[in-house]
Amino acid sequence: MNPAPSPAGPPVRRRRGWLRPGPRALVELLALVLAVLGYEALRHRGEFPRPTARALRSGNAADRADALRALSRFGTAGVEAIPALATTLRNDPDPALRRGAAFALAAVAGGDGPPEPFPIELLLYGSEHVITTPADAVRPPNPPHPRASDAASVLVDALRADPDPTVRLETIRSLTLLLRSATGTRPPLRGGYPLGPNPDPPPEPRPAPEIPRWAFDAARALADLAVPDGEPDAASQAALGWVFMDPASPVLLDDASRFAPLLSSAARAIRDGQPDALDRMIVMAAATEARGSAHRSDAFFALILPAMAGPPPEAYGAVPLEALAHPFWLALPSARRLREHPEAVDAFLRLLVMDPGSNPYTQGVATDRPDLSERLQRFIHREAETDGLPGAHPAPIALAAIREDPAILDILGPRAQEPHWSAILIGVVDQQGWDAFAKLLDDPEPRTGLSPDRAVDAANYLLDAVAELPDQLAYPRRLGLALASYFLKAVPPDSPSIARHAELLDALSDASEPEPNANPVIFPEGTINGVSASEPAPGNSPR
Repeated sequence: MNPAPSPAGPPVRRRRGWLRPGPRALVELLALVLAVLGYEALRHRGEFPRPTARALRSGNAADRADALRALSRFGTAGVEAIPALATTLRNDPDPALRRGAAFALAAVAGGDGPPEPFPIELLLYGSEHVITTPADAVRPPNPPHPRASDAASVLVDALRADPDPTVRLETIRSLTLLLRSATGTRPPLRGGYPLGPNPDPPPEPRPAPEIPRWAFDAARALADLAVPDGEPDAASQAALGWVFMDPASPVLLDDASRFAPLLSSAARAIRDGQPDALDRMIVMAAATEARGSAHRSDAFFALILPAMAGPPPEAYGAVPLEALAHPFWLALPSARRLREHPEAVDAFLRLLVMDPGSNPYTQGVATDRPDLSERLQRFIHREAETDGLPGAHPAPIALAAIREDPAILDILGPRAQEPHWSAILIGVVDQQGWDAFAKLLDDPEPRTGLSPDRAVDAANYLLDAVAELPDQLAYPRRLGLALASYFLKAVPPDSPSIARHAELLDALSDASEPEPNANPVIFPEGTINGVSASEPAPGNSPR
């Protein structure tokens, strides 16, 4: 028995050899179009298809993963799914799905789409080895949804309680997105700091938002995690990276709250003998931050000085004293502090002439935690550029300390010989901060407190180093003569050293100015100030 014909007629009809849609096919096509338009209308009105959220309760892990993927695409239109996402983050047995729930919570509460280049698919479908950190997110922040407080509370709970470190890392990344949205801050640059002008115009700033209370609470939770009760893990290191380097951190935390986790991590690294490159980078970062205030400086020196003057290096994991002298000088000690600790001066002089391959602070970073290491390295490099310290090379660090307190020359003078001064001058790659050193050459003050005999000896070692420099290294030679003049102001005017200083100065004035980038200084590992040796080092021509 044939079925009764559809009242709408057959779906298609053949007319003159062509298939034409019949009324039934037209009705079905119209229904499909209306469904799609209705779906989009729901999204724009702030609603979402509830079956998608209900699918999070499915017993099939693949269905739950697909639901998380779909919800993460809704933006704030999916904010009603926060309770369902919270349940998944707390209770789902699969760590990949808990990571996906943390990702989706940030997406629906932060008012923006999923950040690239770490889409949710990497977390849900075979991402056991994908661990994201705060600096992985590159999207610009939008204002968070009013219900972002609910999402932040759930993420903070998972940050403290989830047993899987990759889930805790993903909650840190998600909290980072929400906190940047709440503070209106932008993510840091990826891939280092550009050496040339940025071709992209800066984004338009948006008005500073009124920061909600939940943002301060979440920032405090991250700061607490950065100071773990036991041994640090990947999550605590990522929290430390957020506290110290994320642009939202100084908006939400005061200086003491930001420096305390860093100092605690540096203390653990020094206690353990700075076992890997990341530990050494953290100690250097603490030294860099300590320069900002007398209180932080005193706290850092109180931490590192007992290690330098106390038990033998074997008690610190067989780390040589030079490995402690490097961050000690990076913190810019005063002449008074150096007089109290001459062992730091002697160790740093040894560091200046040490084979770069033997210096752990100039070998680069090799660690199983690359993200934080690279960003710490870039942070130190950025701060170093601000203070005239290109990277971690010891020579510019010494000059920065001298610039802050010229009386340090009275401590270096009796100890440094020609190889030490040569290492300091060769390590200079540009004339940043020259005005401070020009005073040593042009002004009657400051002058050395050494006796004339000791001042002559110190000046002669410096002049020997200047005389050995090639003519094209005009700025290092000029700097060496400026430093020598500090000592020569205390010697009789008929001293042969003064005549020699004048001859070298005249020769420098008569020399033709070198072409830009004509005097590259080769740093360890075949680089020029951190750039490949095949490329010219910027800013090397004297002006």
